[in-house]
Amino acid sequence: NEGVYIYNKAALEVLSADSASAIATSSIATDMIKGQPISEALKLTNKAVVEALDGLPAVKIHCSVLAEEAIKAAIQDYYDKNGIEKKVDCSGNCAHCHSHSEH
Repeated sequence: NEGVYIYNKAALEVLSADSASAIATSSIATDMIKGQPISEALKLTNKAVVEALDGLPAVKIHCSVLAEEAIKAAIQDYYDKNGIEKKVDCSGNCAHCHSHSEH
């Protein structure tokens, strides 16, 4: 199931950040996309994640960006592994984009 794969991949990517704020943002972000089609998951923004958490301290806002990027990277990884010729727009900041630009 594509949703389960993307959900798990995104959660694992952000959990590796080992930060309570990163874990909270990834948890809420994955809950927000659970059961949604990929087209809807791609609409998730870090602003929506922060709002769902009723805010974050300014020094922790980057964690919501990590959650958004992790979901987009997980979707791109899903596309790549399944031969789907689509590119996810993640502004080139996510780890998945960096790994492709280095090769």
